[in-house]
Amino acid sequence: MDRAALVKTGDEAFRKYLDKLGKVNLKTRSGDYQILTRDRAREVYRLLVENAATHLRGVKFRSVTVPASGGADSTFMLKILRDASDKIVNEGGPKVEIIGLTLPCKLQSDAEYYDDMGRWACELYADDYATINILPAHEMILDSLLNLDAIQMQKSGKTARSVFDRVSPKYAEREYKVDRGNAAARLRMITAYGLSKMFSGAPCSTDNLSEKLTGFWTLCGDEGTFKYIQNIWKGLEQPLIMHAAGIPTPFYTQTPTDGLGVGDGDVHQMYGRLHTGKEDYIDVDIVLINFMDGNPYPDPINPTVPSHEHPVCRLKVNTEFKRTPFSLSRVDLDLHAFPY
Repeated sequence: MDRAALVKTGDEAFRKYLDKLGKVNLKTRSGDYQILTRDRAREVYRLLVENAATHLRGVKFRSVTVPASGGADSTFMLKILRDASDKIVNEGGPKVEIIGLTLPCKLQSDAEYYDDMGRWACELYADDYATINILPAHEMILDSLLNLDAIQMQKSGKTARSVFDRVSPKYAEREYKVDRGNAAARLRMITAYGLSKMFSGAPCSTDNLSEKLTGFWTLCGDEGTFKYIQNIWKGLEQPLIMHAAGIPTPFYTQTPTDGLGVGDGDVHQMYGRLHTGKEDYIDVDIVLINFMDGNPYPDPINPTVPSHEHPVCRLKVNTEFKRTPFSLSRVDLDLHAFPY
């Protein structure tokens, strides 16, 4: 990997990003959306580090584990945690080890590139890091535990394939790739939490607000205990803040991908049939903000598409179960309610 060449390309891509961001004119009922200035981005990053340091002091964990995918989100978390840990030490507190993990599974053709990017991020910001190949375990799960023809149903005597054929007759081909990716995400979670426990700590989450609102994450998979960037827009805000933090541009100007090998990256999956190849997370964020603001036609680049037909809006609606798991309260069950 030629890092110098990547930085040169990334710097030019960031200039183009700034040009596009400067043309955003997002009007909402509550007032115009205020694009971050360079000064505001630096202030937001300062607050991220300050609050992370306060949180780390409070929980008293001795380490934080970061599954480093090589993408923007995990690199952002590594940098925040690095600076928060250093702040604690500089103020006379105990050191919190920042442990990076690259967990290759090779689900797509550029998997080796992203693993190299993950190593680069760990070299920059982790106290130490390890690479653990989860591919053999992933293949075992797919071949054994998720092999429908090999799973015997105890009551009917049939295989799990019969249940699948009955309840999922229109299972889309792309869902098989999602299933493989979900299994990999949950393996990464098992590995990260297992090692974190041994290191007297916990892993971090690498989700941002754009992914959170579109359900673009795996339940019981790429979640974590330390959630510092879940309310930051991936397109409208995150690159500016990462730049303010001094993170090399290749980490936040490359094509965002979830590593599943489904379509041409994240935005392709989110935009679905409307995708032309020109959209990015700025456009995703604009659609989401307009939709939540009640705009019936939330996408300026597709002004005739109503919200109920827009793929990004449909993701927001159809993944609500991920953000608000259904739980019966004690009041629902006519039991005495305690003031938790």
